Amino acid sequence: FVNHARRVQGVDKPADDLKKVWLDFIAGTTESLAFNVFDFDLMEVAEALVQKRAQGVEIFLGVDDKVIDARPEVRAVVDYLRSKGVNVVGVDSPGLNHQKMAVRDWKISGKAAVLLSSGNLTQSCIGPEGDLKDVKPRPKISIPNANHTITLESDGLAAVVHHELVKTLQSDFLYRGRTYPL
Repeated sequence: FVNHARRVQGVDKPADDLKKVWLDFIAGTTESLAFNVFDFDLMEVAEALVQKRAQGVEIFLGVDDKVIDARPEVRAVVDYLRSKGVNVVGVDSPGLNHQKMAVRDWKISGKAAVLLSSGNLTQSCIGPEGDLKDVKPRPKISIPNANHTITLESDGLAAVVHHELVKTLQSDFLYRGRTYPL
């Protein structure tokens, strides 16, 4: 999925809505969801997570600790999620916590899936209206940063992505930098 119009083999393709891709991925979760992002200010995505949590879905979510501290919009999303019982970890990365990946239902054969994204869960990265969403009238040039998202249904890949995310997100580990096992 690509969030800008493009020409593919001579055919014009419209921009994909990457926020909708994330929302659809979350909606397809039945048992468990884990993901890590650098930045997260989309309350609509947070609300989708709260709905899934209310349905009994186990959720592990990582957001860069420095971004939570620096951006009030991110702090608001994280506080909201935590108040609704969603397990959110402030990732204390020694460098840049730049992962933007999710895995769902890794324990269910034939149902497991992975989402890989170049864009964070922010209005500027994946919101189809871009940064100027709330400006009235919204300028026609308000578009999101150029990003893409890939979703894959794969039990094997989901196992690998889950294995990697566990090291960062689950309280038994919370690895950072050189503490990751080689």
